[in-house]
Amino acid sequence: MTRTQFAVAVVAAALTLTAGASCTAGPGGPSPSPTPSSVSWTPKPTPTVTPSTSATPRSGEAEVIALVEQYYAVNNKIRLDKSIPVSRYRSVVTGSWGRTLQKSVKASRLRGERAEGRSRISGTPVVSRLTPPNHPMEAGAVVCLDVRAAKLYNRDGKSLVPKNRPDFYVETLTLARTDDRWLVTDAANKGARKC
Repeated sequence: MTRTQFAVAVVAAALTLTAGASCTAGPGGPSPSPTPSSVSWTPKPTPTVTPSTSATPRSGEAEVIALVEQYYAVNNKIRLDKSIPVSRYRSVVTGSWGRTLQKSVKASRLRGERAEGRSRISGTPVVSRLTPPNHPMEAGAVVCLDVRAAKLYNRDGKSLVPKNRPDFYVETLTLARTDDRWLVTDAANKGARKC
């Protein structure tokens, strides 16, 4: 079955805070031409803006990141341990993507293939498209996946990993909230030399 590959776009957002202040003589400020009867004045400090160092997490973001981490942990367990049923994918995946993963692993097991080593998330997943913002039901996540340790061998022990396989994959996941939990509904990836 051929899947259409989607281009991976990572959107970086930057927040720049600037503050400016100016001093002007005002009602409480110095008089342009002081006289002996002038009252002395104490300058007021100029207010400054101090940017917050901690961003407020968006609703649903922590739950999405937790599901992404769980998704890769379950995927590693199923691929590395043939005694774990492929139906375990249902705990983290739904829809046609879940069926595709299950078929792929079943076919690999029937061919006598053996997996070694884990894929690892490199860095923190970037969560996007949390919609609607007040109670998100859909989201996207971009993940850098380190696959250097992940190996696959045929029944004769010959490596099935292409020599030119990238060390990393940038994977874009689509997630949906069903009932009280998030599930992955689709995934697309693109090889990368580094993330």
